[in-house]
Amino acid sequence: LLYQMAFRGWRLRAGAGAGVHLVRSRIAARWELVVVPAATAAAEVSRRIGPGRVLAEVGYAAGFVDGEVADGRTGGLFATLGYGVDL
Repeated sequence: LLYQMAFRGWRLRAGAGAGVHLVRSRIAARWELVVVPAATAAAEVSRRIGPGRVLAEVGYAAGFVDGEVADGRTGGLFATLGYGVDL
């Protein structure tokens, strides 16, 4: 799911989607590796500079693990600052 719009030379985008988290848990000598369902929501702002775009993105990812070694929440806040070139 993605929404985007242009505003005075800036591109604004917001989106949400489903995915997975690969979770490795270890307590003492016991460990496990599980894949759990997750959801992500993010917002981005970018502006064309030269052949590409400078962009900043913030978002949140959330998932839940219920394993033999550990159970709880996965994910958290994320932020990205970068430069992208359309190929």
